[in-house]
Amino acid sequence: MGVEKFINEQIIKLNKADEKIHLLNEEKKHLEKQLSEFSFKEKLKELDTVIKSPKRVENINIYSGKVNVENMDQLKSLGDELRNKISSGVGLLVAIINKKVNMVCIVTDDLIKGKKLLAGKIVGEAAKIVGGGGGGKPHLATAGGKDVNKIDTVLSGVGEIVKKYLV
Repeated sequence: MGVEKFINEQIIKLNKADEKIHLLNEEKKHLEKQLSEFSFKEKLKELDTVIKSPKRVENINIYSGKVNVENMDQLKSLGDELRNKISSGVGLLVAIINKKVNMVCIVTDDLIKGKKLLAGKIVGEAAKIVGGGGGGKPHLATAGGKDVNKIDTVLSGVGEIVKKYLV
């Protein structure tokens, strides 16, 4: 009887420990999500800087800049945010992730329809400069490359790339 009681007590303790581990894991996930959201909000401030200073090429606003993100998903999210915040234009955001160049290009609907500009073509051309490639949809496309030393060249040359694809 004593052994059976002891074993049952140990089983109860194990079940309680499992519950506690589960609760701690849930709390950890919740805190990680909050941290990620806070981090993303901070990155949106960088986006505001990009939005404040567009370049004009052939009456088209070009929004370009380097941003600090941790992964490609965040970079794409910033691209989506940029597209939502501007009324008309082309955007190219560049980041260094794992010592490689990553880019996201966005084009607003009016320029896709009216000027036949496609994000995939623009970002593909930009990617060649940094020794890479990419593509995607007309409104949002991504690319990567190896040469981080050419980021400034890409950012300063995005206007010429856009001109090349104007109809």
